[in-house]
Amino acid sequence: MTKKEFLDAIHEQMIISCQAVEGEPLYVEEKSIMYLMARAAKQAGTPAIRTSSIRDVVAIKEETELPVIGLVKIQYPGYEGYITPTMKEVDDLTAAGADVVALDCTLRKRGDGTTVNEFIAQIKEKYPDAQIAALTQWWVAAGNLLPKDTFEVWDGLGHAGEGETSIAYYLFPDWCEPEYATCVVPNLPSEVEIKWDFSELTDTAQTGDATKGTAEKGKKMNDVIVEHVVKTLKELDATDWKYKPVK
Repeated sequence: MTKKEFLDAIHEQMIISCQAVEGEPLYVEEKSIMYLMARAAKQAGTPAIRTSSIRDVVAIKEETELPVIGLVKIQYPGYEGYITPTMKEVDDLTAAGADVVALDCTLRKRGDGTTVNEFIAQIKEKYPDAQIAALTQWWVAAGNLLPKDTFEVWDGLGHAGEGETSIAYYLFPDWCEPEYATCVVPNLPSEVEIKWDFSELTDTAQTGDATKGTAEKGKKMNDVIVEHVVKTLKELDATDWKYKPVK
């Protein structure tokens, strides 16, 4: 299955996660039984399955012939993340036939001393045909893509600031408590990056102005980000992800 075929298949569809790890009720030591859950998911109409562990990837692909998003959950000493944390898991998932390999791309500490960006670069070097794209700072991208007067304070930036609070109000209104919103805008210089510890910026675990957040702004952020990502992927597909200018 090509990348385009995969993206076309999952467009506006629900991907079902079928996974169980040791200690969970549906985990069986002797063999994978997740293929049974995947069979039911296929009968219900899902176009793809997300699963963890090598044995589940193999069993589900054999049972359903659906594309599989594979990951491995494993905790190594020194690694804060546990989803496909090292190249071993990437190699094992690739060998098992996972159509997509999922991994933790956050900035959590890695036991081998590398950053997540360096890890991704290693994956690209080892698997040059892999197509990797990331929207690493969606909150900054939203501010750049929206009209400049969308946000009122600090360009909407901050941890749980105007932008993040707005999109939370739009996507997860039932989880939000606006009465606890605060405003903490640090005095940082322009153009010069300060290597700060978060405790040096705020006493509330929040920066920016959450009091200015609204669901309306959150909808604008959500819509402009989705539109931009879809547009970008279509443009990349049109050039077969070739970046060199055509002469």
